[in-house]
Amino acid sequence: MVSVVLSLGSNLGNRGINIGRMVCALEKILVLPLRKSCLMETEPVGVFEDQPNFYNLIIYSGYKSSPERLLLECNEIELMMGRDNKKMLAPRIADIDILLYGNMSMKTESLTIPHPAILQRRFCIEGLNQLVPDWVIPGNGKKINQFHNNMKPELKNQKIRFLENLTQDQFDGRK
Repeated sequence: MVSVVLSLGSNLGNRGINIGRMVCALEKILVLPLRKSCLMETEPVGVFEDQPNFYNLIIYSGYKSSPERLLLECNEIELMMGRDNKKMLAPRIADIDILLYGNMSMKTESLTIPHPAILQRRFCIEGLNQLVPDWVIPGNGKKINQFHNNMKPELKNQKIRFLENLTQDQFDGRK
């Protein structure tokens, strides 16, 4: 088994329910327990069109197969939820990214680990710092908490709202 960190995002439909559905689907393929950061509302980063804010969540768990298999299963969850394209930076109902896969570094046509935007999105650093502050990001030798504690101004300026007061029932769409 390998430790993995995933990023979940949604900016279409009921974002809280969408995140909850992704978590439920991932609980069927990941090794439990699954640990979650607080839910965060963020402005889209690097987009060229006006679009709604995202709900984002970082999760940490274990996985028993290959990174390619995990990518396939994440893509299947996105499709099952109604994501109709993988166009970069487009609004989406469901987005699941593999941020970290153990201590692995890899780059193929379909998958790059660590995720190439892991250090360019404040919600990634915030969520990672909540869950795995001592994890060393492969390829650069620094711990997550070092990036968090020395966040560059362009990251600090990314708007983020922590939704830690959201109840689990509201998060799961039951209220």
